[in-house]
Amino acid sequence: LFRSVLIVAGKFDEAKALSYVQKYFGAIPRPERKLTATYTEEPPQDGERIVNLRRVGDVAIVEPVWHICAGSHEDFAPLQMLSSILTTQPAGRLYKALVETEQASSVNAAAYNWHDPGLFDITVKVRREKPTEPAEKKMTEVVDELIAKGVTDEEVQRAKQQYLNNRRQQAINTSRLAVTLSDWVAIGDWRLYFLHRDRVEK
Repeated sequence: LFRSVLIVAGKFDEAKALSYVQKYFGAIPRPERKLTATYTEEPPQDGERIVNLRRVGDVAIVEPVWHICAGSHEDFAPLQMLSSILTTQPAGRLYKALVETEQASSVNAAAYNWHDPGLFDITVKVRREKPTEPAEKKMTEVVDELIAKGVTDEEVQRAKQQYLNNRRQQAINTSRLAVTLSDWVAIGDWRLYFLHRDRVEK
């Protein structure tokens, strides 16, 4: 029930590589079956849900999570830029509001690019000797202000440049490039690797 994808990366003779691909994989017929569609559905989200988990440890975590689109959706690019705008050092809004003021030891945000609709989460870590309530309150204020007023052109340009710089560095590393392409295949199509770049640039 799986499909196979072959990714060839690195410095190689294109004609020879294609001949090997044809020799070892060309005889395998294209499957006629269709991959099983996702069969689970999220129940209606009619309000916030709060879970408190208490364990022994040195760090407390405050972590709000939102439902977002699939990684192949055009809205994923701005969500990825938003994660950078919120938490990248030293200019990230939550970094400045929480880490620089020592209300939190670290903060991170991530938009997950999955095949199906995924999640956007913010992770705020607070040392045991500090209360979590002030950090949670400040985080909520920052997010509410962002929702009300949006982001600046400067913040967007900074996030875009960071993404594009990281992408160029990634492309230099053959193994990282191959893994990244396979990740986009799992999301839906290897060409999304390039389409997503175009969406970020826009």
